[in-house]
Amino acid sequence: MRKYLKTIAFFGLAAALSSCLKDKPFDDAETGLNIANSSKLIQLGGANAPGRSETVGLSFDDKVITPIVVRARLLTETPAPTDIVITLDTTGQSVQFPAGVVKLPNSFYTLPKGLTITIPAGQNEGTLEIRTNSIQFDPSTTYGLAFKIGNISPGGYAIAQNFNTFYTLLSAKNKYDGNYELTINTSGWAAFGISDGVTRVWPSNSDKTSIFMITKSGNTVDMFDDYGFGTFIQVAFTSTGGATGFGATSPRFIFDNTTNKLTDVVNTTPPDARNRVFMLNPSAPGNTNYFDPATHNIFANYILKQTGRPDQSIVATFKYVGPRP
Repeated sequence: MRKYLKTIAFFGLAAALSSCLKDKPFDDAETGLNIANSSKLIQLGGANAPGRSETVGLSFDDKVITPIVVRARLLTETPAPTDIVITLDTTGQSVQFPAGVVKLPNSFYTLPKGLTITIPAGQNEGTLEIRTNSIQFDPSTTYGLAFKIGNISPGGYAIAQNFNTFYTLLSAKNKYDGNYELTINTSGWAAFGISDGVTRVWPSNSDKTSIFMITKSGNTVDMFDDYGFGTFIQVAFTSTGGATGFGATSPRFIFDNTTNKLTDVVNTTPPDARNRVFMLNPSAPGNTNYFDPATHNIFANYILKQTGRPDQSIVATFKYVGPRP
C-alpha cells in the first residue's frame, strides 16, 4: 500500500482550435451575437459551445451508426432566407489534439454527405454526420476529427475567424462506462490499518468527478480514480477514514452483456512479491455482483488476496453520476 497523494487530474478537452483573444467578453462568446447581427457570421460549434471540442461516446457494438459530429451555426437573429452550404476543409491543418488523442483513421469512417454542411432555409443550424462502426475502435483510445470552414455559398456571409475550426473527439464506450460515486466497505485488513466494517464514500472533486469506469472491451471496464491518484487503482480508506489505495492493483470488471451479471474481477497489474489478485467473493449474496441497466449502478462484492495476509473483502456500490469526460 502506498500513501495517498492528493492530486487533481484534469481531463479538460481543449477548447477552440482558434486564435487566442485577450478580450474576455468575446472569449466567453458574450459579444458574438451583436457582431454576428451586422456581418452574418457563420461559426462551427453549437450555440452554447462555439469553436469548442465536443465528445461523442459511441456504443461499443458491431453495427454501423451515423452520429452528428459537427454543427455549423448562422449567428443572426433571423434564420437563413435560403439554403446555406458550408464546405469544410480537413487538409493542410496543423491540428493539436489533447494529449493522448489519436486522429481517427480514414478507414474507420465515411462522410455520407461529403465535407458539406447545409443550413436549411428557415433555420440557423446545420450538421455534419459521419458513418462509422465503433467495433473497429480501440476502447482505450480517444480519436479526433478536425474541420475548418473552407467556403460558404451563397456569398455575403462571413466566416467567424475565432470559431472557424473545430474538432470532435470520439471514443467507444460500453454500457458500464461512466463517472461514478463509490460507496465502499472493506473488511479483513484491520491489522494493517485499513478501514474494517465501516461504509464510506470516496471523495470527489468540485466538478463531481470521482471514479471512472473506462471501457476496455465490449463487456469490460477498468476502474480509474479521478480524485486523488489519477490512475487505475483499487482505492480504499484507512482505519481513521483517510483516503488511500493499494499499490500494484488495477481492477477490471467483467460482465455478461446478456444478464448484466458481474462475472469476474481481475487485477491487470502484473504481480509483484505481494501477488495481489482479485476474485469475486464466493460467499456474496445472490442479489449482488450485477449492473442495473435502469439506474446504471454497479453492485460488486469481491476479494483482494495477497500472499501472507487474510482476504480483504470489498463491498462496493458504484452510483452512476453521468458520462465520464
